[in-house]
Amino acid sequence: MEGFGDIDCAGVLLGCWGNGCEWSEHSASQSVQRQAGGCSGSRAALCAVLRLLANSVHVACKGDPAMLTSSGFPVWKPTRTPVGVLPTPATPVLSLGARTGELNASTPPMPNAYIYNWRVALASAPDAYVLQQQATAASDAFEGLTPGQIYLVDVNAVGSAGPSDWSDTAQQMVL
Repeated sequence: MEGFGDIDCAGVLLGCWGNGCEWSEHSASQSVQRQAGGCSGSRAALCAVLRLLANSVHVACKGDPAMLTSSGFPVWKPTRTPVGVLPTPATPVLSLGARTGELNASTPPMPNAYIYNWRVALASAPDAYVLQQQATAASDAFEGLTPGQIYLVDVNAVGSAGPSDWSDTAQQMVL
């Protein structure tokens, strides 16, 4: 490195690992002075910064050089438990949409749910679904419904272990 002579600053920085992580400012100072014949000016500033960096690396990495190159987080969670099948979602809350023939539905979001499946049927034919939609949110809007008709809406949630049971049915007349 130009301007710093023969100071092995990287060796000073990594010296804490080679000394069994027993690093002190005193030993670093002696090491730098031995290598450079004494620090002065910008060399002294560089050496001081490297000493501080080495100390903070040692404290942050808890004496483990492998942690220096990793994120510091464990590779796996020691208490990992499978999610399992999600519980049944709450009954949807229905409201009229902004325009004629629209209906809005929502349910409280469920942790670990990736997709919500929504079904809409006429109250007069509850087993014949007029709309089936998927959404990543715990709410959805249904368009193109016939004003004056009563509609039934239910929802289920899909997680990593598969779909939940269908919620109880909510009903609303569309205007």
